[in-house]
Amino acid sequence: MELELTQLSEPSPNTSLCNSAAAFDDANKDHVNHRHHFDYVSSVIHEKRLRRMISNRESARRSRLRKKKQVEDLQMQVDHLRGANSTLSEKLISLLESNHQILQENAQLKEKVSSLQVIVTDLLNPFRNVEEVACILKSEALNRSVG
Repeated sequence: MELELTQLSEPSPNTSLCNSAAAFDDANKDHVNHRHHFDYVSSVIHEKRLRRMISNRESARRSRLRKKKQVEDLQMQVDHLRGANSTLSEKLISLLESNHQILQENAQLKEKVSSLQVIVTDLLNPFRNVEEVACILKSEALNRSVG
């Protein structure tokens, strides 16, 4: 009986070897489980990073397309405004030339009016003298008849 207690209280070398192997297997399984978990988490993070990269590239592509369209729209607007500016410049030049021509014509007409006024004044001067003489004669005739 004593032998049996000793055998029970002291583990045999085979038992402790089994326990060590089981502990090693458990530790190895934990390590493998942790490794699988780590690999899974790494894979998920990698997938998220790839999706984010793809999303960012797509966003950058859309941004470049928007910018390209804006530049094209602005270029069309520049072309349209340059055409309108050219048309308005030509119209302005035409109007300035017409204005200059009209101002010259106006100056010529003013000269003619001035010349005609001199001629009319010269023509009317003898009649004024006649009218003045007639008025003087009438007033003298009235004075004789009254006096």
